[in-house]
Amino acid sequence: MDTPQKKIHILIIDDDETMRRFFGSLLGNAGYEVIYAENGDKGREIARRLHPDLILLDINMPGTDGYKTANSIKTSRVLRRQTFPLCFLLTPIFLLNRLTG
Repeated sequence: MDTPQKKIHILIIDDDETMRRFFGSLLGNAGYEVIYAENGDKGREIARRLHPDLILLDINMPGTDGYKTANSIKTSRVLRRQTFPLCFLLTPIFLLNRLTG
């Protein structure tokens, strides 16, 4: 008898709904369970509550940006014992702006 496999939960934190839907659709179609947050504060709270297996995080967000969000997630008392990858999402415009100053 086959044992059911644990679903991998991926949290996408991005203020851009189009980007959330794009990545969520790709990952959902690949069989992952996708969770969404539209800003860093909500993403941090969801991460603390649900302990996702992976976090995809936009850097350039209003309010609490991706760097501050990542730092607060990684230093959270609740999450610091858990090991999970945290990957930054970068849009081409953001990269171009960073490279050209």
